[in-house]
Amino acid sequence: MLLVMTSRLVTELPLGSLCLLPSDRAGWHEFGSAKAIEMPSPSFLGGAGGLDLFTRFAGRTMTMPAHGCAVLTDAYAYGDGLAFIDDHLLLEPSVTASPIDIGAWGFFRDVGPLDGGKRRIDNWSEHPHRLGEAVLLARRSDFVYGHWLLETLPRVRLALRLCSDQAAFVVSASIADYQIEMLEQLGVARERLFPLNPGTAVHCDRLIVPSLAHWSSNVVHDFACETYDTLIADCIARTGQGRAHDRILVTRSSRKRDPRPLFNLAEVESVTRRHGFVTIDPGAVPWWEQIAIFAQASTVVGLSGSGLHNTVYTGDRSHVLVLQPNHSRNFLQTSIAAIRHHRISYLFGESLSAFDRDGSECGYVIDVDLLDHILPTIV
Repeated sequence: MLLVMTSRLVTELPLGSLCLLPSDRAGWHEFGSAKAIEMPSPSFLGGAGGLDLFTRFAGRTMTMPAHGCAVLTDAYAYGDGLAFIDDHLLLEPSVTASPIDIGAWGFFRDVGPLDGGKRRIDNWSEHPHRLGEAVLLARRSDFVYGHWLLETLPRVRLALRLCSDQAAFVVSASIADYQIEMLEQLGVARERLFPLNPGTAVHCDRLIVPSLAHWSSNVVHDFACETYDTLIADCIARTGQGRAHDRILVTRSSRKRDPRPLFNLAEVESVTRRHGFVTIDPGAVPWWEQIAIFAQASTVVGLSGSGLHNTVYTGDRSHVLVLQPNHSRNFLQTSIAAIRHHRISYLFGESLSAFDRDGSECGYVIDVDLLDHILPTIV
């Protein structure tokens, strides 16, 4: 039976404050120091507005924080991807979550606002099992493929440098079969996985919390490339050259509900087909095939979103053209281009008020004549 705790008061513990605790309770193992990475300027930038949004981000130098693992002794792993030790909540952007994300999208519904230097965790339960050594992989957003790909997966390689062969890996209880298979491919056997429900905490003798590669809405850290390169080699060997395409159009037609539908997708497909592109819906093929397909493409056109984030597997000097609604402030593909050495272009489509134009859900239309004109310049 689970022991239900009505609430717990915790003080935020920034990573830089780990040294304030006894050295036998918390520490930081650094694998790489902070570094600056320049965001590439686009080869092409046009379409229906959106240019003013992009110019705030393109060409800027972004600072990547030091990366490694926080190591806590006699600590709790919390099912929402957080960790606490005694009455301190480890709340640091590069390893757990940014304070501004508390409450965002309901990711941390049980963590209250800062009050008197403390936050309240309400309605959580303590798991009856106690773990010895454990690695915290779980993220509240794991169910979204893009978050899994950019936030959770790259943590594995960091943790494996530090943990023993017996360490458990704390994952979300809702972890999907494909996610388990990807972890196995990276060397984590499914027997080592410890599923944890949201709102539940498990006591760990030693808890390893690896850095996040994606901790800011528009930035991905380059340490993630080690994970992607490992998967590329394995997946190409597994699938062979059977589905290799030099030019691909990335869609998401298999989604039951598309939050950002491209209303004239059929016209876009017709134009790209004339230029030698093959349409790929990542959600309709196994994960290892997705990786092999993207790894062997040199020109990628696609709808902005999780499916297009698979360009983390696409090689140096490849060209990625993002089809994006002009209200969107997400330019994460530019950061992916920076760490994978891509050329990047954006074609903005007019956002329509049939959806919430001020939010993340909004349909849009791409100028297919302009698309037809620019495709020969990027291949």
